[in-house]
Amino acid sequence: MVSNAWPTRWSHPLDYRSDHNLPPTLIRVLADPQRPQKMETPTDVAFPMEPGEYVMCWRTPQGENRYADDCIGPQHARLARFIKDTTTVPGGRTTRTVFGPTASFFSVSERGYCWQNLPQALEDDMHASFYVRQPTTVALGAHGAYIVLYSDGAAAFDLRGLYPLVEGMMRNTQEVALRRGIAVRCLSLRAE
Repeated sequence: MVSNAWPTRWSHPLDYRSDHNLPPTLIRVLADPQRPQKMETPTDVAFPMEPGEYVMCWRTPQGENRYADDCIGPQHARLARFIKDTTTVPGGRTTRTVFGPTASFFSVSERGYCWQNLPQALEDDMHASFYVRQPTTVALGAHGAYIVLYSDGAAAFDLRGLYPLVEGMMRNTQEVALRRGIAVRCLSLRAE
């Protein structure tokens, strides 16, 4: 299953009015017109497996970049620090943050990358490629499954046999050429 970073229970990414399971702090950012840091445009939103936790960066109506720094647990302290350090620089923001199992994550900013607990083969592939190409998107799945897309159009993946439709799509080079590449945001962490 391939989906984007928004929970599949939402009919629209910002359909926060009908979802009563969202953390109250997130609802305030999304909905409170009196809040000076109210969101105008999200730049990065991701939800780890832990209930009530999320990371979010957004642009305010005044054009400021903001981030939520109190909505993620201690197992992701490195990511919280990366987001804070990135967003406090004028114009800085993170994008394409994804979470995986075992407190793993990957995040991108203009300043660089931040990750933790990635499958070893994925880390090895990225390290071997940094001087030639950069990762643009990483999708983390169940049991160490992953996909990484690179700036030169290349892709590397190990789906562990858990996502046969996605694997077929990744291996179908004619389909990839027809679509002018592949866009992947995340893999379901509940492999079926």
